[in-house]
Amino acid sequence: MEWYYQDIQFNNDLSVTPNFSVATQAYQNGRTVAVVALSATQLTIACTRSPKFTSVTDIPVIFPHIAGLCSATEVIHFDYVRVEFNAASQRHHAVLQLAEQDQHWQAVFQQYLNRVMLRLPLERDLEIERSMQALDRDRIVQNSPWLPVLMKQDGARLTPRMVLLTPVNTQRNPAYRSKQLLPGKTALQRILKELSAFNEAFVLRLTITKRGSDPVSLCTTVRQLERQNLLANVVQLGLEHESLELWQYRLAKVSRGSQETARILQDMSHQDHNDILSMGHILYIRSINEALGPLQLLSQPDKAKLPRQYIDHDSQYPLHFVMNEDIDRRKQPRFRIETDAQVKVSLMSSYAATVRDFSLGGIQLQIHDCHEAVLPPEVKVSIVDFKLKSQRYKVLDYNQQTGVLRLLAIATDNTSKVLKKLSSGSSLQSSIENIMLRQSLYFRYMWEVVSRHYPNAALQVVTGRQMIHRMKTLYTTQQNNDLYPFAVCDHNAPLHGFFADMGKSPPDSSVLRRLLQQAERYHLAIHCERKADNKLINLTQVQCFESSLRYKIKAMFC
Repeated sequence: MEWYYQDIQFNNDLSVTPNFSVATQAYQNGRTVAVVALSATQLTIACTRSPKFTSVTDIPVIFPHIAGLCSATEVIHFDYVRVEFNAASQRHHAVLQLAEQDQHWQAVFQQYLNRVMLRLPLERDLEIERSMQALDRDRIVQNSPWLPVLMKQDGARLTPRMVLLTPVNTQRNPAYRSKQLLPGKTALQRILKELSAFNEAFVLRLTITKRGSDPVSLCTTVRQLERQNLLANVVQLGLEHESLELWQYRLAKVSRGSQETARILQDMSHQDHNDILSMGHILYIRSINEALGPLQLLSQPDKAKLPRQYIDHDSQYPLHFVMNEDIDRRKQPRFRIETDAQVKVSLMSSYAATVRDFSLGGIQLQIHDCHEAVLPPEVKVSIVDFKLKSQRYKVLDYNQQTGVLRLLAIATDNTSKVLKKLSSGSSLQSSIENIMLRQSLYFRYMWEVVSRHYPNAALQVVTGRQMIHRMKTLYTTQQNNDLYPFAVCDHNAPLHGFFADMGKSPPDSSVLRRLLQQAERYHLAIHCERKADNKLINLTQVQCFESSLRYKIKAMFC
């Protein structure tokens, strides 16, 4: 099974379809002809008839001014190689090879091609190959349950900034657009410290509610609980209060090459978008409650006092949610935006907030660091980007835990004038559209980066009669160890023993069959490594967790 996540490297085969023409006295007295393919060593021109050159060696080709390549009327010599008729364009394509006397131009051409390969279409077959890889990676991101969170280096710490939302990952994860999506600042930094060492962490979050007292939130990781032998105690506490949430976290470092590729594809300048371009890590999170199913303790753990460090009482980092318009459609047209705002609740009290959406009739915000349980019936909102200042809104709903505030515009106030300007295409409308364009740009940029740094192995499945023909491509990274203890060798990954059936001819996969037939939603592959001879033994879930064989395995392998 082949694998790759990195962009295809065409190396010496790289050839682009440029948008310029050349001329040569050796063909129809210097008639201009279009260039249909340019590589580091070859030039292909399109001719209406089968070309006849006055000479077949050292043909002087006159180039126009091309930024980053050559100046106007630059003469580069080529040798005639062959002519081919292209049925798609109904033109004769003459292929010219870089002449011996101008071999020094090869390095110049190669440097130019590397710079423009993302801005220009490639030669037809290469462009098809590149587009197919892009479509495959888009399918993986589109159907991914992971919530990618862009992180920025803030001194010695990583801080979360932006979250990429898709229709699939919003369905798979609860509270996906809440400020409580991530733990408080102290708890999150403790998790990030563990991720820096292991790249993966399993996070437990729960809320203890007692009558007559405020709810208490707890957050810790499985590794922390195992070190203190408190895993069963926390699980039991979460089950008792019916609030146990289990999350899987993974941390990936974004390569400079991926950032630059995504920036060029979206035509983003460093000057205008330096903030998002400086975010060099991605925190992937996903809820695994459904995958694990209902938990049950086989025996009651001994009573123990939980450390105070598990209490998650800090405020959360403010997050900007980046999404497309297909996630949350409303009856009334709403502008899906993310921008800063100020909410004034009294004469002396105001809070920073983030606009989540804006419509002609109302607005939804998320207030940061607000500890008031109840807000007044009316508040005043200021949004610099919209040129809104102290506009009155009626409070419809306020959730203290999530910080989400829903407001209704008061028609008797000056707000009505602003809304009329908004609907009539005034400068406010232009301001909102600019913000929407920026959000759309950030969405596509994050999508490109995530598609090149996906956190786990992903198998592309296509239609076909035999299972071996349905397993197309396995996407993974060199740093990923999801297939451990099996190793990827020469771009091939073994699947026998845990995904493909052993000893079947032709190869088959009963696991894939059950998944496609929806007989099971998840499949757990378990291997034991016998220390005596380092032999791997595959186990079923029942053998590992629900039979007496579990204790024999423990005695034999541990």
